[in-house]
Amino acid sequence: MNTLVIAAPPVYQKYVNAAALLCPEIIWIGPDVIELDNKRENVICFEANARVYEELHQVFRQVIEQYPVEQIETPYEFYIENVAYLREVFQIPGSTVAQIVPTRYKDVMKDCFVQHDVPCAKHKKISNLVDLTEFVQLHGYPMIFKPLNNAGSRNVFRITSEEEAVEKAKYFLDVLEEPFLAEEFIDIQQEGSYDVVIVGGKVVFGTISVYEPLVLETAARPGGQRIYIRHDLPKELDQAIRIYGQKAIEALNITHSFAHIEYMIDRKGRLLIGEVGARIPGAQIPLLMGLSQGISMEQVWAEHLIYRSCQHELNRTWHTGILFINAETDQPIQKLENLDLILQLYGEAIVYQQLPSIGQLPKLHRLNMDDTDAFIIVKDRSSKRVKEILDDISQLLKIT
Repeated sequence: MNTLVIAAPPVYQKYVNAAALLCPEIIWIGPDVIELDNKRENVICFEANARVYEELHQVFRQVIEQYPVEQIETPYEFYIENVAYLREVFQIPGSTVAQIVPTRYKDVMKDCFVQHDVPCAKHKKISNLVDLTEFVQLHGYPMIFKPLNNAGSRNVFRITSEEEAVEKAKYFLDVLEEPFLAEEFIDIQQEGSYDVVIVGGKVVFGTISVYEPLVLETAARPGGQRIYIRHDLPKELDQAIRIYGQKAIEALNITHSFAHIEYMIDRKGRLLIGEVGARIPGAQIPLLMGLSQGISMEQVWAEHLIYRSCQHELNRTWHTGILFINAETDQPIQKLENLDLILQLYGEAIVYQQLPSIGQLPKLHRLNMDDTDAFIIVKDRSSKRVKEILDDISQLLKIT
């Protein structure tokens, strides 16, 4: 491959640079990418907001008039559908719109799960209040409402009454003017993700994470949440997550991709698959994966994309965990309390940290964990020790 187009926002610069090490010419399409520093010399930038198809289409047409484009890809979930449309219009090899629909639209995804015996929550696409009434009669309250095509916990609601159900249904149907998915409420005991690399329709590499606390508990105000990469889950559970994760991949016909597979265990001990995204995970999970394995996930992504393979095998030696932290003020940050003590106590275990500067304004518009003010990653041979350290840091570190 000589010329590869990557559509991505600036936060994916490490992925673009990793691909540039393996490919003679990279065309990077994204917003505000031209002025970025530290780009490799063989990266050529074009400005476009790739979430707007018309804008992406116009810029891509300019690109193919100047360069012999062989492939276009994106590591960013919100560009996946537009990139698939481009491939069809310009006859570029790669995943088509029909192939990516089951991984983007939750109603289609869950129907595929049911057809292939992948355990998941009971669900129904709601296009009007009659649909809602039928679902309520079957499953009662509480229940979950969520968009058909979204990621993370944006616009996900726990519904506990008829009044609340009608209010949120009208929000989707009348305000957003789109149908939505209603699901039975699962009383979750544990949840997390199985994050994998797929070659030839088979998972060839994957780590299992555990989320604390539950995602819905921190959806309104992200912060304080932890994600652990654990290799010491009970053997039967570890195997079950991997088996059902592979079944979900097959149900959605994902053949060559990274994938983020959400799982949950309810109070009855049932293992259920949530949603699957054919994409790189968010919430700093690639960083956690790389630190637990001693590899660069940006490099793994680039090799998988360009060489169509993945040569890495799972190493279960090291556990990692991340703690997301919010400032306790809405004013410019004045102090990181107890940071010196934390570094003195746990400096050897802390392998990565992203902390705000003094005088920096805290993030007040928070949609997900990537919108928190700070995070710290810890690594140890004991998952119990990782949790203990993050527990202590959460009590000690105050951003004021």
